[in-house]
Amino acid sequence: MGFSSVFGKDLEISCGIRCKLSRCLEDLLDTAEVQRLRRVSSLGYVSFVYPDGTHSRFGHSLRVAHWGRKMLESACRNGPVKLDFGSFDKLVSATLLLHDVGHGPFSHGFQNVLEFFTGMSHEEVTGKIIAGEFTMSDYVMKLPGSVISDIDRMSKLKIYKKLPSVPHVLSQLGLCNSMIAQIIDMSRGDFDLVGDNVFLRQLVSGLFDADRVAYLQHDPDRTGLRQCIFDPEAYLISQLYVVEAGGQKVLALDKSALTEVRQLLDVRSKMHTIAYTHPTVLKIEAMMYEAAKRALGNLVGQIPEKDMGLVLYLMDDNEFERFICSTTDETALWLYNTAKLDRNSKYVHAYSINRDNVKIGTGVDLALQKIHEIQGVFPEDKVKKEILGRVNAGKDVKLEDHEVIVYFRKVRTDPSKTGLVLSGFWIVDNDSVYNAKDRLDDPDVHDQELLRIMDAINNPINYLDFTVLCPAKYEHRVQKASEEYIGNLKRA
Repeated sequence: MGFSSVFGKDLEISCGIRCKLSRCLEDLLDTAEVQRLRRVSSLGYVSFVYPDGTHSRFGHSLRVAHWGRKMLESACRNGPVKLDFGSFDKLVSATLLLHDVGHGPFSHGFQNVLEFFTGMSHEEVTGKIIAGEFTMSDYVMKLPGSVISDIDRMSKLKIYKKLPSVPHVLSQLGLCNSMIAQIIDMSRGDFDLVGDNVFLRQLVSGLFDADRVAYLQHDPDRTGLRQCIFDPEAYLISQLYVVEAGGQKVLALDKSALTEVRQLLDVRSKMHTIAYTHPTVLKIEAMMYEAAKRALGNLVGQIPEKDMGLVLYLMDDNEFERFICSTTDETALWLYNTAKLDRNSKYVHAYSINRDNVKIGTGVDLALQKIHEIQGVFPEDKVKKEILGRVNAGKDVKLEDHEVIVYFRKVRTDPSKTGLVLSGFWIVDNDSVYNAKDRLDDPDVHDQELLRIMDAINNPINYLDFTVLCPAKYEHRVQKASEEYIGNLKRA
């Protein structure tokens, strides 16, 4: 009996909805790559602040497939381009079910360290898995002995050999795995298999995609932040269309639902600032990040360099923590245990740039922009070196390297990309269709609702875009040094 057979045709998932998937797609749930997502937390270390935020990427993927299917059905029904829902149902459901199979341990909680160290995004890893370029069997074979015992390795390999592979299941379903990989990972766009069906990409990655709809409907409920829950069925989903624009079939929204888009963006901003980038969450992330960086040296020589990134991404939460704990670096272990066991007292936020400081065109914003432009495997180390030098200058008691931790989220609101986002946003107004960016660029048109949406897109989503941690007794010294460093960046 496969993993999925216990569910039957309708999959009951924890947000109280029933995820209706075609029975033939249940074979995808039996793949090792999808089952791995059961052991990857969706919210990283958010559960340290909101204890019920412990759901997995597996449940999230089911929810995304559920909502994406409803969005597709509504868009096909509404027209004006009449599409056969049945022709795209399997493709969209399979794509959304697989869209996160490349997510690394603790999801976005360790995204920084994985992206900086490997140079790959989780979308790229997802594309490689779907294309059949790397499997869970490959992963287990290359996993170092410090993380997995020989008995466990052989046991898993025996099971994985019996489980279907993602490319094999997709082939059996009559779906093109290369096309699905291209829909998810847009860097695989040299040979465009998506053709003119741009709406397929918009359902996966867009201003109001199925992923965003799913987590904003579910995460607020699980974290207890019910004031942030977004209800996509209230109006948004019913107002979707597929229209012809520029020779392509694109996803569009009725003008009457623009307020819903702004509400979705506002809820997204609230969830990021209240939960995803809560100061305590970022404190733990930063300390675990520092521990992981120090432990990474142990992998050199144990894993072939060409496979290092994929192996790191395919660890589940427990395996990644086991990898950190297997290090011989005492400081890494101390940081790991401090974060997990004494997370609130040892380190404090000595200096931070939060969302209230970040205004476009201000000195703080320009300083932050310069920080994000720093190149290197771990760019925050260059910032730390500058700050630590100021902290220790002329002092008898000098802080050690691990006593100052600099952390910033790589992904932040980038105003330069707003135009790109809006250029993919199409609006239906009675019998006409127009593009949001074109309309905003028109000097003869003043569209207040679109201006509000643009402001919502530009609204900073990280509560703390940049933070410097240190032991509480050194807070004043580190704060002063950090202020000097940021001040120099402003004037440079």
